[in-house]
Amino acid sequence: MVEQLHGCSPLGWLQQLDLLTPRSLLPHGIYTTGDDDLQRVIDGGASLVHCPLVFARDGEALNAFGRYRAKGINFALGTDTWPADLLENMRHGLHIARLMEGGSALTSSLDLYNAATLGGARALGRDDLGRLAPGAKADITVFNLRGLHLGPLFDPLKNLLLAGRGDDCIASYIDGRCVMHDGQVNGVDYPALQRQAQRQYEKLMRSHSERAFARPDWKSLFQPAIPFADDYSADAPLSAIDPLS
Repeated sequence: MVEQLHGCSPLGWLQQLDLLTPRSLLPHGIYTTGDDDLQRVIDGGASLVHCPLVFARDGEALNAFGRYRAKGINFALGTDTWPADLLENMRHGLHIARLMEGGSALTSSLDLYNAATLGGARALGRDDLGRLAPGAKADITVFNLRGLHLGPLFDPLKNLLLAGRGDDCIASYIDGRCVMHDGQVNGVDYPALQRQAQRQYEKLMRSHSERAFARPDWKSLFQPAIPFADDYSADAPLSAIDPLS
């Protein structure tokens, strides 16, 4: 559509509008028209915000994380899905990159870790974030490496990235201030937050029918792993539906 309207690729159009700058964050960025587009990103100093998991669920992937990175493109790592687990996205990002690249030579575990830390800080123009160093903010996350799922410890980073989970994080500090301790964010009522999220999600699911063409029944827009029973009320909360009944 952009090519039809403007005679150039989306990245070419952004370049014409002077919107490819070091302050530009390009979410996903899995489709380009070739090396010309990549060069536009490099020349502008923009960053790609890579969200590997959410696209993999639909069978899509960035074609060459390692090749983009080797050309000098800065990657930040995002999630854009639930669970918002950066460890899971690092792991999937590594595996997907190696599948797309046909081997392990171009992308390492450290590359994905750097995207989640240094790359994100660089995308924000903040050299005082993403690292533990003199002059940097004391942003610290503490992980428990004793879980059986992590296996025998070989390399803390590789063990965490290849087998870790978000709930292995047991403490977090922002600018030296403890905001999470013993795996719990300070001041958060988790059961109440979960109930609120469930109510909002149920409302959101039903609202899809109002935005879809011809306003179909909202249930027809979602495909559960096991079909719901046909005899429940459309007004019943989703949490009360037993998919096995």
